[in-house]
Amino acid sequence: INLWKMTVGYSTMSVRGKTVVNGEECLVFETNAVGTPWINRFFKVDDRIKSIWNVQRKLPVYSEKKLHEGFYKRNHSVLFDLNKKTAHWEQNQYSGNTDKAGVKRDGAKWVEKEGDFANLPNDFQDILSAIYFQREYKSEVEIGKSFSIALFDDLKLTEMKIQILRQEKLEVIINGVEKEINTIVVQPFIKTTGIFRSKGNIYIWISNDEKRMPIKITADLPLAGHVTVILKEVL
Repeated sequence: INLWKMTVGYSTMSVRGKTVVNGEECLVFETNAVGTPWINRFFKVDDRIKSIWNVQRKLPVYSEKKLHEGFYKRNHSVLFDLNKKTAHWEQNQYSGNTDKAGVKRDGAKWVEKEGDFANLPNDFQDILSAIYFQREYKSEVEIGKSFSIALFDDLKLTEMKIQILRQEKLEVIINGVEKEINTIVVQPFIKTTGIFRSKGNIYIWISNDEKRMPIKITADLPLAGHVTVILKEVL
């Protein structure tokens, strides 16, 4: 993460491993963004997002955000019932939040609250699983084409539009080996919180092969500057 050509933080994204939920195999996705020690003295940044994704159904079964950005702090988690098509969420919000969006009030504190959401669509994703879900998009690449994904994010159902921009060769070092990878560059359009909150300038480089692996992600953040995430290791 760079601001004024200085490193102010670090970001990672990974598949943490496998787990079993209700007898079905799932993958665990995680991403985090943290400030460097010196920037945290003035503006602490510690954003962590987690998603547990059902491999067979290709749907999330659990989603979690833990955000800490300066005066702003918010934690929430969502448990999805794929059979009933419902979601149960729990949330804590702390200082920096008010009833009015974007308005800071010192000492503000919201107590714990929870709720339910019914009638989930058949093909929704959460903010993190959506990055990996695009790997299932096996259709022929058409530059300029766009498509949408139903997104359950920040405790509500919304939509993420993805625009296919171009094909590009990318030089990266994966598992210590320098490689040149043919990629597809796409731009998602979303309104969210945490590491993926941007000024509309998020770009994702996806390998142009059957694996459709996310190779690189860049984003311009309102407060933190520029974020670049690059694939470093494949297990």
